[in-house]
Amino acid sequence: MIVRGQSCARRERELTAEPVCKLISELGEGPRWDPEDRALVWVDVPSTLMHRLDLNGAVTTVQLSTRVSAIGLCVSGHRYVAATEFGFGFVDPMTGSVEPIVTVEEEALARMNDGGVDYAGRFFAGSVSVNSEQANGSLYCLRPDGSVHRVFGDVRLSNGIGWSADSRNMYYVDTLRRSLDRFDYDIVTGAVHGRRTIVDFQDDDGLPDGLCLDAEDRIWVAMWGGRAVRCYAPTGEVVRIVRVPCDNVTACIFGGRENDTLYVTSATTGTEKCTSAGKLFACRIGGQGATVARFDDRRWPIGPSRLPTAR
Repeated sequence: MIVRGQSCARRERELTAEPVCKLISELGEGPRWDPEDRALVWVDVPSTLMHRLDLNGAVTTVQLSTRVSAIGLCVSGHRYVAATEFGFGFVDPMTGSVEPIVTVEEEALARMNDGGVDYAGRFFAGSVSVNSEQANGSLYCLRPDGSVHRVFGDVRLSNGIGWSADSRNMYYVDTLRRSLDRFDYDIVTGAVHGRRTIVDFQDDDGLPDGLCLDAEDRIWVAMWGGRAVRCYAPTGEVVRIVRVPCDNVTACIFGGRENDTLYVTSATTGTEKCTSAGKLFACRIGGQGATVARFDDRRWPIGPSRLPTAR
């Protein structure tokens, strides 16, 4: 069943996110909460910056050595796995150095965008076609053993991705298709099949962007141009809306002391005179986020001697 984008019937289902700090990103993306570090990390993609916010409200920033569009936590706790401009890499959070692993896209066709880690320790990230009228992008999977697999193609703008707690379902957004899709997922192999659309977004909803899941397997979708994060049940019904005081909302993640705070990134790009655009926002939800997944980097030597080939 496809559920059309819809408004909440009751006002009490709506919450409002508030700015967390004064920092402004041109394109804030990829927020990740690390429960061990007890801090939130996110990137400003075109500015090649990575920001960190701790529980005391202190913000630190590091300059990245190359463009990074998404990051994932690692088992080692000493680095982040990342979607770089045209492939995969590792980020050193202390220096900002980005060490390339493998290139999977040609610059003339597509560049990498959003991504996420599954509960088997794989890192998935997709690409966006440089020509929005074409579907030259793909979704890729970086495995813990170093191999890279092209999951599927025919992608226009790969964005939010996440998994149910039992790993039987994968949720995925191709922004320019204006839908939230669900796949049957095989956690043993990382294979997907049975794609179906559960939410078909309408013009006044905005465009679906990044997403995250909570402990109840509800899907929280950031809406570019929609001034909100919209929460959907696995069946596709909208159950909550978090209003955000700027136009272009990019991504969201749960974190905080009790894992009950929804952090929301945004962008100044394309926003008309909105003073809050580009800020990081937060809202206490009253429920908890999903368990944090980490990329299994324990067997991964970093260096020019090993550059796996995408296949």
